[in-house]
Amino acid sequence: MSVDRLPQVRLFEYAIWGRSLPPDAMVAEIPKGWRFDGAAMTGRKQAAIACHCSQVTNLIDDDPEGFCLSPDMLARFAGDEEIFFEIDP
Repeated sequence: MSVDRLPQVRLFEYAIWGRSLPPDAMVAEIPKGWRFDGAAMTGRKQAAIACHCSQVTNLIDDDPEGFCLSPDMLARFAGDEEIFFEIDP
């Protein structure tokens, strides 16, 4: 079903790479943000992140330029706070 047929639906996105931008990075229009307390789900969230073995371990070892999230990047998602941005469908 098309989003156009559901005008009451609001669309949100979860910031991943934007959280690693330097503070002085130029970005397009800043969307409306929502901050939620996710403390009750921190353990589940960390378990879910750990399930992505190809992104959090050296599982893929045949590419020296292979992608793996750094401990610093993972720490950004380990906290209790969740941030979502409302975007136009």
